[in-house]
Amino acid sequence: MTKKTTAKRNEIVLTIFDKLPDADFAQITIKDMCSAANISVGTFYHYFKDKSSFFLQIYSLLDEYLKEELAPILTDENEINNLVQFCIGYARYTSNDFGARILKVAFESLPSLSTENRERPFYSILLEILRKAQEKKQISQTLDINEITKTLVIILRGHSFDWAWHEGNYDLVESIECFITLFVKSLCFS
Repeated sequence: MTKKTTAKRNEIVLTIFDKLPDADFAQITIKDMCSAANISVGTFYHYFKDKSSFFLQIYSLLDEYLKEELAPILTDENEINNLVQFCIGYARYTSNDFGARILKVAFESLPSLSTENRERPFYSILLEILRKAQEKKQISQTLDINEITKTLVIILRGHSFDWAWHEGNYDLVESIECFITLFVKSLCFS
């Protein structure tokens, strides 16, 4: 997919969410979405296979942020610090860019999204941080980093979903920072 196509897909997603702030996306039709974005149904299907692929684009926006903005700043020699910063960056992005409503829509619309898609930056960046942490003996070498990564992905998504379910009534960044600090301690002493 070209950068121009990706940019247009992202623009459509953001426009629809901006124009339909109170929509129940489980009930909304593609025609409603097209009307909000001022595009034809044909244009929608040019960029999205179906409604599910529209919601997958939300995750692509997150992936883009993780690869292009967050990963380049994870340069601390202490991989534990990088792990904490990754989790905080994820929480900031989640709470600032989309908020509770977007997360609810995404989680409800994509129940079968795999936590183990290793190509996605959400998984691959975490895996790389943990691999480096083991190499540097900053976490236990007896732990399986694939399992740790899978667990962290599930936990971060679950934490974000809980925040969204409670309509953002607590500080997601602070909550994830507190949690990840405790979680990291368990990796060091296992």
